[in-house]
Amino acid sequence: MAEKEGTRVMVAESYDPLPTAAAAAEEAEAEIAEPGRARRLYRETKRAA
Repeated sequence: MAEKEGTRVMVAESYDPLPTAAAAAEEAEAEIAEPGRARRLYRETKRAA
């Protein structure tokens, strides 16, 4: 990939997918416990923006 002059490319030194997977599992469990939670949070976020 060619770099354009004046641009900077950031690369993570290491990527650990476990925290991401753990957060996704936590969200899924919360959604099961409280159906519609994700939709409600999305609407609240859109209103705040």
